[in-house]
Amino acid sequence: MGLYISFFPQLIAGPIVIYKTIAEQIENRKESFEKFSEGVKRFIKGLAKMFGFELEENFNYPYISKSITEFWRRWHISLGTWFKDYVYIPLGGNRVGKTGNI
Repeated sequence: MGLYISFFPQLIAGPIVIYKTIAEQIENRKESFEKFSEGVKRFIKGLAKMFGFELEENFNYPYISKSITEFWRRWHISLGTWFKDYVYIPLGGNRVGKTGNI
C-alpha cells in the first residue's frame, strides 16, 4: 500500500489511478527492454511503462468527436470512470433495478 501511495506516475495522473488497477502489477510486475523502449517513445504519456507498469489510456482523439458526449468520453477516460465509481454511484446513481423500477 505504501508503494501505491508513493507511486510516482500516480502523482502525475492524480487520484484517478485506483489501487485495484495496478495492485496485481505491484506484486508481479515484469520489467523488459521492450516495455522500457516503448515508454521512452511515449515519454510524456508512458513514464509508468518504463518501470514495468501498464496504465490505461486516458485520451482517445477527442477532437474528432461528433458530439459533446462523445468528446467527454474520449477526453479524459479515467476521470469519467473515477467520477462514476466514487461520486455518481455512492451518491445514489444507477438505482434502477433490472426491471426498470426504482
